[in-house]
Amino acid sequence: MQDQTQDTSPSHPSRSSISVPRPVEAQRPPGRKRPPASAFSEAFQAKLRRLAELLREAPARFGLEPVTEGEALLSGPFAVEPFERRDGMRYAVVMPDEPIAAGGKAAAVYREREEALRLAAVLPAVAAPRVYHLGAQPKAHGCFTLHRSRRFVAHLAGGVSRLSPERRRTLATHLDLARYLAAHPAALALILESVGPEALPVLGRALARRIEEALTG
Repeated sequence: MQDQTQDTSPSHPSRSSISVPRPVEAQRPPGRKRPPASAFSEAFQAKLRRLAELLREAPARFGLEPVTEGEALLSGPFAVEPFERRDGMRYAVVMPDEPIAAGGKAAAVYREREEALRLAAVLPAVAAPRVYHLGAQPKAHGCFTLHRSRRFVAHLAGGVSRLSPERRRTLATHLDLARYLAAHPAALALILESVGPEALPVLGRALARRIEEALTG
């Protein structure tokens, strides 16, 4: 006698047979690692954002000059990472712990490696505090005073004193950059690497000659 019992199970497929699409994160290309998560909690980051708002509203309340998000992102150090595109090789300026291969974002993408090295060297200098300042008005004999961290260091005379206000500000910016490179060997190494293998021996001989002249008086 056949079993006349009707199948009362649901018409839709069982949960175990449903093909659930994988999350997007699980579909990363092979070998591509997930960027490192932030060490700071969401609650802490919310407090930082609130503090940034307060600083923008009334920086004098805290006695601080607010640091913009752009300055924080450019504090470095940076590295140059080569990667290949359909139209050829490119060189990305990235944070060392956020490479392109791990999903990091590039600060810039270059066709030429030497240019990328130079940007990687000077980007942190853009975010660094300004150190050199020129007096707004000329002093005796038309000279302008130059200060470093509010300490007098020089009188600018001659053609320098006749620069336009914009050029004087540019001069102070260049001095800040030179000081930054002198104080950060890793950044200066990027500049030297960008010089190339043919010019480096010439640079080395010029430096050796200057050192020898300084030692012999």
